[in-house]
Amino acid sequence: MKRLRYNWDDESWLIHVEIKNNNKADVLVSYFRIMDSPDDKEEEDACIKSGESRRFLVSRKSNKEKGIGIVFEEGVNVTVFKLLDRAYLPTSADICKLGEL
Repeated sequence: MKRLRYNWDDESWLIHVEIKNNNKADVLVSYFRIMDSPDDKEEEDACIKSGESRRFLVSRKSNKEKGIGIVFEEGVNVTVFKLLDRAYLPTSADICKLGEL
């Protein structure tokens, strides 16, 4: 399993997440909010069928939220784009660097 992290900054409170499953089997991808307190962890799961992709928006809920963690299997491509607002169309210039969890 790969575990990556996006850290929120003061510039943006919204990201666009793109996930592509290149495996021959369906996969489960999880993302969770990294909070001040580990007890406040909120997790969401998405089942992505073989060869399919999924896109979704994640917005920062409060100043207590430090980042987003994403957990996924080998063969899954995850790209995160920083958005300035919901009407913004992300480009390759907006791709965020993800760190290890």
